[in-house]
Amino acid sequence: MLNPKWPSVSRRVVVAALAALLLLGVVGVVLAVVTGSWGPLIIGAVVDAVILLAVFERGASNERRALAASIAEFGAAADESETPYAPGTSLDLLRRDLQRDLSATLSLHAALDVERRMPAPGGWAATPDTLAMLVGLLLDRLGDAPVVVECGSGTSTVWLASALRAAGRGRLISLEHDAEWAALSRTRLLDHGLADLVDVRHAPLEAGPEGLWYAESSLGGLERIDLLFVDGPPGFLGEHARRPAYPVLGAALSPGGFVVLDDVDRPGETAIFAEWLAGGELVEAPEYATDRARVARRIG
Repeated sequence: MLNPKWPSVSRRVVVAALAALLLLGVVGVVLAVVTGSWGPLIIGAVVDAVILLAVFERGASNERRALAASIAEFGAAADESETPYAPGTSLDLLRRDLQRDLSATLSLHAALDVERRMPAPGGWAATPDTLAMLVGLLLDRLGDAPVVVECGSGTSTVWLASALRAAGRGRLISLEHDAEWAALSRTRLLDHGLADLVDVRHAPLEAGPEGLWYAESSLGGLERIDLLFVDGPPGFLGEHARRPAYPVLGAALSPGGFVVLDDVDRPGETAIFAEWLAGGELVEAPEYATDRARVARRIG
């Protein structure tokens, strides 16, 4: 059901229109009685219709002007709040992030020729930029049968295993403190036909000489590591939760082997990486650094 809308006009215009309609009606009736003709009434009705049309047109015109003013006001507010595009602004940084992530993701898919849907990088997981760097190391820089150790399983586990499959060589050991998450990682690897390349170990965290770290019983057989990717334990367990990674596993790292520390955009990881370098056994490899990871190589 339609609801009629009265025209947007001032009270003065409405009063004047009603007065004119009433006056014309009275005059028309009087003239019709005096002359005995319907002519005055017809003329009065026509004039009344003209007055009504004028009132409604005035209202429509007022509404159009109000709408135009609202649009102009909205446009002015948008112009004032719009972030200017210039180098270094938030909009420019967002553009750079999107371009880098898109480029890295395309590079990953091209390098591995994946046919199935892969776990999405980013968020809590390693970024596309970091994964592309790790895959590049596996395919181009490591030896004939690289040994990769990963602290913290998940998205990166599937991508690293896919790189090993593409290379046709090597093995991956993934240390995971959470039993349910370790089981989920194994399921993902089975779904992608990669389970034979990866040893996902449930490694509960225990107090040790270097602090809280993966249980010593889960570290057996780790030797001649070519790539150590430290993306665990998770940061919510402590600002320096990943500090023991190199003190505990560094002796098993091959000469020239790579250490990659993720999430160096956080102060805790930045301090950890600086401490590892200060030990004198590692030298930074800035050419491999990514948006959220720094890389070092063992001297020797």
